[in-house]
Amino acid sequence: MMLLMMMMLMLMLMLGDFEMTQLKQRLMETEAQMSRILQAMEVVQQKVGAAVADTANLMVCWCRVVSFS
Repeated sequence: MMLLMMMMLMLMLMLGDFEMTQLKQRLMETEAQMSRILQAMEVVQQKVGAAVADTANLMVCWCRVVSFS
């Protein structure tokens, strides 16, 4: 994180206002995309967790049926 901040400071010294505005815009877009990716990953994680729990419950039921046979 510190390296990123140092790089940003160096860029600010080298870039003009127009370039800085463009860079800020691209960084904001990247942040928004990363937020969407993280939200999607959370949804997938919840669905996978639910599927694993369902599968585990089915296996327990199946084992009970097999053991009573």
